[in-house]
Amino acid sequence: MLKTTLRYITPMALSYWIGSIMFFSFVFAPRVFSVLEKSDAARLQNALFYPYYFSLCVCAALVILACFQLGRFMKFGAGLAFLNLAGFLLGYFYLTPTINTLFLSSDSAEHMKLLHQGSILLSLFSLVSGIFLLFSYLKSIRSNEI
Repeated sequence: MLKTTLRYITPMALSYWIGSIMFFSFVFAPRVFSVLEKSDAARLQNALFYPYYFSLCVCAALVILACFQLGRFMKFGAGLAFLNLAGFLLGYFYLTPTINTLFLSSDSAEHMKLLHQGSILLSLFSLVSGIFLLFSYLKSIRSNEI
């Protein structure tokens, strides 16, 4: 029963993973800063990043569970999903609160810029990883490896 459930949940979790990163990176973040004042946009974005990173942590945990439960579904996949889980936890517990604190302080523009660039790289890595994991999962299903 768990294997059957994971067979259906895994592609949904990976699709959510990919879609949420694409939405926040390419739609929400650029748009919110063009519509709202910078301080209001930053407060809104910071408020939404906690549930964003939490939901990505849930997706990564489901993919890790699937990698172990579904047998041959990518031994490499569990490691890649675990790396992303670590990155999402970093975003949740360190990047979001630190960027929020730095935004309120006027003398830390350079440090905030560096953290922002790190969060962009994290998002890019996670997006590429999610796409790779989804296609690998679909390939495994097609070739009856699961």
